[in-house]
Amino acid sequence: MAEVPAGVSAVVGLGREGLSLVRYLAGRGYRVIAVDRKGPRELGPALRAVADLPVELVLGRNEADDLLGAGVVYLSPGVPPDAPWVARLREAGRRISSLTELFLTECPAFTVGVTGSCGKSTTTALVGRILEETGFVTWVGGNIGRPLLDWLPLVRPGDRVVLELSSFQLELGPPSPRIAVVLNLFPDHLDRHPSFEAYAAAKKQIILRQGPNDWAVLNADDPVVAGFAAEAPGRVAWFGLGPPAGGPAAGIRGDRLVLKTPTGEEVDLATVDDLRLPGRHNLYNYLAAALAAHLAGATVSSIRRVLPRFRSLPHRLELVGEVGGVRFINDSIATSPVRAAAGVRATPGPVILLAGGKPKGLPLDPLVEAAREKCRLVVPYGQAGPQVQAAMAAGGVPVGEPQPGLAEAFRRAREAARPGDAVLISPAHASFDEFRDFEHRGEVFRQLVREWLGQNTSR
Repeated sequence: MAEVPAGVSAVVGLGREGLSLVRYLAGRGYRVIAVDRKGPRELGPALRAVADLPVELVLGRNEADDLLGAGVVYLSPGVPPDAPWVARLREAGRRISSLTELFLTECPAFTVGVTGSCGKSTTTALVGRILEETGFVTWVGGNIGRPLLDWLPLVRPGDRVVLELSSFQLELGPPSPRIAVVLNLFPDHLDRHPSFEAYAAAKKQIILRQGPNDWAVLNADDPVVAGFAAEAPGRVAWFGLGPPAGGPAAGIRGDRLVLKTPTGEEVDLATVDDLRLPGRHNLYNYLAAALAAHLAGATVSSIRRVLPRFRSLPHRLELVGEVGGVRFINDSIATSPVRAAAGVRATPGPVILLAGGKPKGLPLDPLVEAAREKCRLVVPYGQAGPQVQAAMAAGGVPVGEPQPGLAEAFRRAREAARPGDAVLISPAHASFDEFRDFEHRGEVFRQLVREWLGQNTSR
């Protein structure tokens, strides 16, 4: 075997995390090889961001031969770790790593990680807000906000770091955070993971390297998540919609969210009616965040102050505007049928649903069931439009003709809407057939609503 090079690192993928890795490694004195399958034209802004750094660029391909000059190869989240060229690098003695592993290895502060199939961003932001209210210097990042490494040099041992972690960020088995929250698990990203079992195994990585004094915060109502407890090397705390059992735990007693502290004391946090975020799924987010934040040092009084004040993040059941008694709601974050079903059920009134985008290979049954209960009309669009139409029609749900894109679907929805309706984009699919990401999709929906608002205001 050839000698493994020292002082040279490679970064595969020049997206948000890849650029952060290049900047961090170059700043630490490493010579960096940066590789991306895209060419210079597609990567324009990314190339400008690294133009002044000591980086060797290899563009237009991902091949093992280009990376053998590095001792450590960092994969961006979009790069499959089971690709044949990655296997060849392992065989050649190269260490395969990730930004997440590097950050959790070098972070000096107390870490809280949040994963699950939905609710990650909301719960991560809520934990961060509670810890800030308690007085901790708090850093929130990962799959939400800025990449982790951008602010690592500023983090101090007494701070708190709260990370949203996707299956892609976890599948290489990074160090576990001191508190690891698993919200829920249902089929998602099966266009990347070979099976639900493989997807769940990637999520489970968040707890597997915890120490004996660390906490796995698990959903007692989700049988797959609850099953993780048997493999937790540390302590386990539970949350669910029933009264809290044992301790520490969080749950609901009557109409009250309650926390059972590590000392066994049960304290009220808020009533369900106090909370701004709608839907059963958000109750889990509130409970998980309160429990995790408390285990990370947050005071009960801080939790009580934050829960009723916390507002929805962008693109999550966000009321964009109202015209003629019709509400327009942006839930572009809903990229799976289960998450979209939760959005439909949480939306008051009859719903006209915009559903479609790029297929992810997931069954639509959960969304069809919710649409049957709440939707006056489903408007399918994008690459998934024909599948959505067929599934809804087979399920007895009123459904329109597939539209080529979001703008056409929006026009059809607004024409069909009546006073009291909610026009909801909760797409149940990825956005990449038409948009950069779910945020871009949500911004376009907002703009369509604003233009419609402007037309009606000027009349």
